[in-house]
Amino acid sequence: MKHIKGKPAIVRPNRQLTPFCPDIPLAREIVKAFGYSDYAFYDRYNLERIIQSQLHLRLKEHEEYNYFKEIRVLPDPKHMVGLKVGWGFNYCLDDPVIARNVTENVLEVPILKEFLARGCKIKFIGGSPNKFRKFHDNMEDHSYEWKKLPPQYNPTASWMEDCITNYEDRDEMKLPDVDFVIMNAFPSFPFPNMRFYLVCLHYAEKGIPVFLWDPELRTLKTKETDNVPKYFRYSGADKIFSKKQFRQIVDNSYWLLQIHHKSMDYIKKLNPRIRMISFFPLYDIMLADAGLLDIHREPKYRIMYIGNDSERRATFKRFFTPLSKKNKLHLWGGGMSRRVEGYKDNFDQYMGNTKLHGKIDQADVWLKYNLARTCLSIARQRYYDTGWIVHRFFEVILGRCILLVPREMYGVDRYFKKAFIVDDIAHLENRINFFNDTIKWERLEYAHDIQKKFVFDNFSSEHCVEKIFRVLGV
Repeated sequence: MKHIKGKPAIVRPNRQLTPFCPDIPLAREIVKAFGYSDYAFYDRYNLERIIQSQLHLRLKEHEEYNYFKEIRVLPDPKHMVGLKVGWGFNYCLDDPVIARNVTENVLEVPILKEFLARGCKIKFIGGSPNKFRKFHDNMEDHSYEWKKLPPQYNPTASWMEDCITNYEDRDEMKLPDVDFVIMNAFPSFPFPNMRFYLVCLHYAEKGIPVFLWDPELRTLKTKETDNVPKYFRYSGADKIFSKKQFRQIVDNSYWLLQIHHKSMDYIKKLNPRIRMISFFPLYDIMLADAGLLDIHREPKYRIMYIGNDSERRATFKRFFTPLSKKNKLHLWGGGMSRRVEGYKDNFDQYMGNTKLHGKIDQADVWLKYNLARTCLSIARQRYYDTGWIVHRFFEVILGRCILLVPREMYGVDRYFKKAFIVDDIAHLENRINFFNDTIKWERLEYAHDIQKKFVFDNFSSEHCVEKIFRVLGV
């Protein structure tokens, strides 16, 4: 061990080209030395991110810096598997994409790195080879196979049928031999839709499981009145496949849903043939260095909301518009922009005592939450109806702001503490006043610890990957 200018002790690697590779227990000790009080909870991916960032930061002016260019945290050897993974996501950049209103690449990269750390061989079947090559040299790139298909023509349904029917015999397209596939299930443009159907049917006919992540709950039935005749909602192939083929796809697939396992009963009731796994989006603790944020003793804002207003106007009007001047909402977001197009009425009528601050960069979201004491997470109605958990949960909590959730979110009282659940506007005012004015500091710290544990217990790349391995029986 060696001290550098009073900084915490670190492990100095051997002078060789191999990466610095501590195992998880040693990684936790290093992270603890850097001052992260929650060192015992971070998953392998975030341990790796913290060590890499902090060592580079502390050693830039020292000779040791050059020996930490590659840092890997090794998983438990007992959990190593050698499976072949068909990777159908497009995002394969090494760092999160934070230049948009929702952080991209946060779900995919931690899971991808977890598979790699567990000894899996990645076979890339997405459509973006440039991103793939920037990420990892050793993955097999099969994206070129999609170029063998005919260019899109009209009518689109005929083109899709052409691709799906003739991709092997006429076009000589060959998807790789894998043990399972993981990919998006998100209705989009014709080419991604065609790729979804082709991949799902190809591997269903071979009996190779496909894990489908639907990031916005757009492919399943979310209310009794929904009409989803082919078990799931996707466009472009209604007349291409037989009912038997649709059943093949469904019975070979697992939907990855952002719903707590204690609240999955309603969505399962609506979609009885769909197999579902509780699967939460991952976080990157190094975004804005949020892992070192402390609870703000004198927050600038009593209540804050960051986000857009798509499909949320009714909830906004019910909870935020009537707030008192004392507890006025401070609002950031590109969508909350007093726009008229696409809405029946202008947003001004919903303002009440709200102070609108305008757009915010995604990189600043967690730091902004750190300036507030509370945030009520409002969501689309179909999310409330099914118990869907949005990424705001971990952004607020890891920003060291108290997260409040409306009770109408299905099943939230089964896993979230009563103190954080809000019934109506009067109850919201009460909770804001309590967490700002009444609660003692020790109890506030305790409340934050409860919420952080919820994040660490659920938003974990290790846990997500292990769920898939359990399904596969490894």
